[in-house]
Amino acid sequence: MSNIALAFAKLDYKSGAAEELFGAIAGEHERIARDGSTQDLSNICWAFAKLGIKADELFEAVSGEHWRIAGEGNEQAMSNISWAFAKNDCKADKLFEAVAGEHKVIARDGTTQALSNITWAFAKLGYNNRQLFESVAGEHERIARDGSPQTWR
Repeated sequence: MSNIALAFAKLDYKSGAAEELFGAIAGEHERIARDGSTQDLSNICWAFAKLGIKADELFEAVSGEHWRIAGEGNEQAMSNISWAFAKNDCKADKLFEAVAGEHKVIARDGTTQALSNITWAFAKLGYNNRQLFESVAGEHERIARDGSPQTWR
């Protein structure tokens, strides 16, 4: 299901049938949050945000998995999920606190794109977490060296 949603979003494919598909996916929010891997949650949230589809119950259910999302330490998944929440203007205090708690992993292992997405999401939603921003700033040489115009917002 998550790869199908991802494919539709990557192609920016919108139609009546696609709306029905995303409605059906959103209707499975409890099962998705409970049984989906962090990659599944990342793909689905990213797809909904990319297509501009609001799904409050889905995002709320995903945010309830904050402990698992952050606990796995997958900086790409945290990046995509944070970006999706910010893109949909969806505040989720516990999720963002949990992601910020992984600031060392994010700064150390995150690509410049992941660092960009996460810091942009925190800033857009007004989450000013000093530890996260200091950890990312500590990667200034790598960011300056590896950052490309695609990561600039």
